[in-house]
Amino acid sequence: MGRQLRASLLLQCLFTSFEITLAQLDAAFVRSVLGQDQLQDASGLGLLQMKADRAAVTSSLPDPAKIIEPTKLFFMTHYKTGTMLARGLMMAMAKVLGENTTSYGRADDHCAPTYLANYECMHEPTWSNINKECPNFRAVHLIREAGAVTVSGYLYQLKQDSLFDLDLLPGVWPWELRAASLREGLGMEARSQASYNLPEIAEIYKLTHSDPNVITVDLAEFDKDFASTTRRIFEFLLGSTHPALEAIIAAASGADVSRWPATATQADRHVASKWQEDQAMQELLLMLDEGKESVVRLFAFDAELAMALPNPPHVQTVHNFTNLGGQSP
Repeated sequence: MGRQLRASLLLQCLFTSFEITLAQLDAAFVRSVLGQDQLQDASGLGLLQMKADRAAVTSSLPDPAKIIEPTKLFFMTHYKTGTMLARGLMMAMAKVLGENTTSYGRADDHCAPTYLANYECMHEPTWSNINKECPNFRAVHLIREAGAVTVSGYLYQLKQDSLFDLDLLPGVWPWELRAASLREGLGMEARSQASYNLPEIAEIYKLTHSDPNVITVDLAEFDKDFASTTRRIFEFLLGSTHPALEAIIAAASGADVSRWPATATQADRHVASKWQEDQAMQELLLMLDEGKESVVRLFAFDAELAMALPNPPHVQTVHNFTNLGGQSP
C-alpha cells in the first residue's frame, strides 16, 4: 500500500484507540442521548444490581433459548456507514448498564478490554484479531447501499475546511469538490469509494454475514423505523428478556436524527439536509442510467452486499450544481 494511501486512510479514521470511562463521558452529550427523565430512570434502576441481573438472565432462559452470555458486545462500522450512530447506541448502553467503552479508529486493533466497544473502520486484520482473542462476543455490523455511501461522503467532504480536520478517502479533496460540478464531484467520490471503502465493506460482510455472533444491519433501516431497528439490535446483543432492554431502547432514541431540532442537524457536519441528498442522489442515479463506468462499478458492490440494485428514475440532470449550502433553489 502506497504512502499516500496509508496517510489518507489514517486521516479517514483516527489512528487511535481510547477507553472512555463513564466519568469522562461528556455530560451534555449523554443528556442529549438519554434525556433528563431517562437519566433519572437509569439511576433508579440500580446499576450494580443490573450487572448482576444481566449475568443471571441467560441462566433462567428455557431451552433451546438458553445460551452463553457474551462477554463482549461490539459495534462495527465503516466510513459513512453510521459511525456516529453506532457510537450513540453504544453510549446509551454504557450509561444504562454502567459499563465502560472502547472506541477504535483505523489501526489493526484487537479485542477490546471493555464489555462494549465501537470499531469505526472495521477491516480484515482487526476482524481476524478479534476472532483470535475474543472467545465469546456478539457484534453489530452496519452497512450501507453504495449510492448512499457515495452521496454521504461527497456532501460530508464538501464541508471540510481544515487540514487538521480532514476525513478523506484517497483521491478526493474538498477544494477540488467545491471547484467541480455536482456530476464531476460525484464521479471523483464514486471512483474513490469503489477503489477503497466499498471493497473493505464487502470483505467484512463476506466474513461476517453468516456468523451467528454477528447481525448485519443496513443503515437505511433506521430511517424506515428507528425504534424497531434498535430493538432488534439490542435484543440480539442482550436477549429479549434482559431487564434493562426497555431502558436502553428509550435511551437510544436520542441518537435518532429525525428527533433532533433543526439547529442541531444544521450544526452537525455529519448530517446533510434531505434536499442536498436528493439532488446528489438524482444525479448519481442518472449517471448510472447513462452507463457511466465509474458509477456502474460503484453500484456493483450492492450485489456483493446482497442488496438489490436501484431502478433509477429518469430525472432532469442537475448540471454545475456546486452550491450545496442547504438552500433550495
